[in-house]
Amino acid sequence: MFDFLKGFGILLVLIRHSIYSLDISTDNPMWILLYSFIMPVFFMTSGYWLKKRNFAEGLKTSARQLLKPYLIVIACIDAVGLVHRFLQHNIEEWLSLFLRQSLLVMSGGYSRIGFMWFVFALFISWLFFYALIQITNEKLRAVVSILLCFAGTLLLPYRPPFQLAQGMIAQLFVYAGYLIKKKKILEKRIPAAAAAALVILWLAGSLYTFRDQLCDLSMYQFGDGMPAVLCSLCGAFLVIQAGIRINAIDNVVIEKTAQLGRYTMWILCIHSFEAAVFPWQALFRVVSMPPLVQSLVQFGLRSLFIFCICMILKKLGGRKNVRNNH
Repeated sequence: MFDFLKGFGILLVLIRHSIYSLDISTDNPMWILLYSFIMPVFFMTSGYWLKKRNFAEGLKTSARQLLKPYLIVIACIDAVGLVHRFLQHNIEEWLSLFLRQSLLVMSGGYSRIGFMWFVFALFISWLFFYALIQITNEKLRAVVSILLCFAGTLLLPYRPPFQLAQGMIAQLFVYAGYLIKKKKILEKRIPAAAAAALVILWLAGSLYTFRDQLCDLSMYQFGDGMPAVLCSLCGAFLVIQAGIRINAIDNVVIEKTAQLGRYTMWILCIHSFEAAVFPWQALFRVVSMPPLVQSLVQFGLRSLFIFCICMILKKLGGRKNVRNNH
């Protein structure tokens, strides 16, 4: 039910990561609103499918689905970085720039873990969720979730390792997604007045609470803290509602976008690898292009690379299934 939304979201991520050469101001209202919901939507939709498990079982599930792909991609990134720095006789830089950041899961402007910060932050948020779900009192559980998120917003500027602050904030969105499923909120009709209030709170609130810094957890930013979290919750919920309705439309573009959404984790992992190891800036220093053309070329080449690797992985997976069946 979230395939179109995930496909549309990952396309926005790829586009945003391909147009840095355009130097678009982050003060632009369009970017403020985009950042206010894009990551929260992914966190919230993941929580929609989580089930109540004991913590040990939840830990195993989280490690299998999230920690495993993180470790595989990071191993590939660090291996390529090691070869490159070895040839440059600069192992010290590999230790600080690649290995240290990978072990501590540090994101930021010069990080080499790529966009796998999100996968690890999601892993931490799931662990918090499975710890929270052990609390039987729903009201107490909600209070603890809000307090954890508040503590995360306070810790975020200090950039703790292992995406701890990001996971503390994200767990509130994950838990909100779980509640949406449990309370069957998506199946209920929202009164017009309530919908209007959510829209106003998201639009006006986001433009105010994210005026100084974006909702960019990879850069350890989340606007003004809890007020910004509230606006993002409203925006993510509204976008999910819209995405479900669009997903139900019989249209070839929507169908292809939804198909893309089924491979979101693959795309994110491959994108993290190519963004961390491919020398895009060196390429465009050799081949001079106007900023707009450079962005289009980067997006096209990036999409082609991701598509080819996805097809290879899909074929390898199909062959493995055939062997297992025999």
